[in-house]
Amino acid sequence: MSETHFCGALILAITFLLIIRYSLRKKNSFLNIREIVCDYWKMLSSLRHRVIFMATPISFGIGLTLISPIRTSVLETVCTAISILLGLLFATLGAIASGNEKKKKGYPAYGTVFNETINTILYLSCLSITDLVVLFMGLALVPLYGALQRNCIAILHFIGSVTVYSLTFSIFLNCLIVIKRIARLLTIG
Repeated sequence: MSETHFCGALILAITFLLIIRYSLRKKNSFLNIREIVCDYWKMLSSLRHRVIFMATPISFGIGLTLISPIRTSVLETVCTAISILLGLLFATLGAIASGNEKKKKGYPAYGTVFNETINTILYLSCLSITDLVVLFMGLALVPLYGALQRNCIAILHFIGSVTVYSLTFSIFLNCLIVIKRIARLLTIG
């Protein structure tokens, strides 16, 4: 591996670790990722829901990776789709927040569903951003494939494929929750 590639990979790793450390701080006025994940976890009240929305994306990612490891063309396609979805999520969040009059008029069911919808959209946005970061890292590391040992490449490729597939499937499942919650918001009152 050339010195340039090594320095680039080292800078990426340090930057990634700094962002993770900063994002997961307990008292953080800019990034509330810990709070978003905790609220999402509380929303998934039963063990069955937690298994469906947490464990099945991982098993899906492992199974799909064993069948068809991810390729660069898939990375690019997923990156485009997730970018579009992220824009849609922020637009949906803005539309829901602006239509919050029913909550103020005393519909307690609306308030609960409204808060759960907002939290799910925020969680989904965090998943989408994480997926994009992993995708960008995967695309950035493609030139290193010739410089690393074959077994190291295989391990990185497997972990990357499982991560991308798992996050993408989790995003899909959570989009279904958002659709159901939005339909519920529209029918209350």
